[in-house]
Amino acid sequence: MQIAKEELGDEGVVVGVDINRISSIDGVTFIRGDILEEETLKKILSVSEEFDVVLSDCSPNVSGIWSVDHERQIFLARTSLNIARRVLKKGGNLVIKAFQGSEYPKFLEEIHQYFGYVRTTKPEASRKTSAEMYIVAKNFRKT
Repeated sequence: MQIAKEELGDEGVVVGVDINRISSIDGVTFIRGDILEEETLKKILSVSEEFDVVLSDCSPNVSGIWSVDHERQIFLARTSLNIARRVLKKGGNLVIKAFQGSEYPKFLEEIHQYFGYVRTTKPEASRKTSAEMYIVAKNFRKT
């Protein structure tokens, strides 16, 4: 949220959502809520009905059981995609974290259905053994 606000300056609106309490950031609207709850989406939409970009870095509390952690993370990523589908402007962009695993290819195909450009990247800061990937999707085709 802090980097997004620094990049936008006073030119745009940044809305951050987290289940945990965070320190306030000047110029950022923060919503403490669970993305799995409809009330959180209502709060997002009360700020603006359409956004240019959605950034999602959701991750579950890991259990140490890879198959369970992967399923939970993809579920959160899919929930973020569904929120993006509701709030993005036509032509908008999405950056979303997803763990590689058995459900990853199917999830990637879902994103391809809604965006004209989709690429994946692994941040340099991510451990080489980590299954963490970021999907960059541009040119949202509003349905």
